[in-house]
Amino acid sequence: MSNSRAESEFLNYLEKLSTNDEGEIVSALSYILSGVYLEDWNDTNFVEFQEKLHAVKAEVEKLEEHGKDAGGSSRILLTDQNGNAIEKYYNADISDTTSLYLKNMLEEALEDFGNTLETNQKVAVLVQTLEGLLQ
Repeated sequence: MSNSRAESEFLNYLEKLSTNDEGEIVSALSYILSGVYLEDWNDTNFVEFQEKLHAVKAEVEKLEEHGKDAGGSSRILLTDQNGNAIEKYYNADISDTTSLYLKNMLEEALEDFGNTLETNQKVAVLVQTLEGLLQ
């Protein structure tokens, strides 16, 4: 199981936790992180469990560090021309009329250029615009 999927399942489980039974909790979390039921563990599963648990902890700390101030659960990760990573968490809800208007305007502008610009050029323009917003 990929780290991000395991982390997501781990956090979802904790969010919906409805028991105080420590054995049940440990068993569920161990399966979520290692993919192996606790009763089927061998010596290597404990190490894997620890590594994934540390990865979950690091991800939570990173989310706290980056603020997730808008309560955003969506993430964008860009790499600029110099190889620097730009990461931002945001709320993906664009149901308000102003956001929808902006989205429609951007889509219309991209369509207006048609074949004048290649798709790669359009992507480059959008990415550079995003970089400016995120920095």
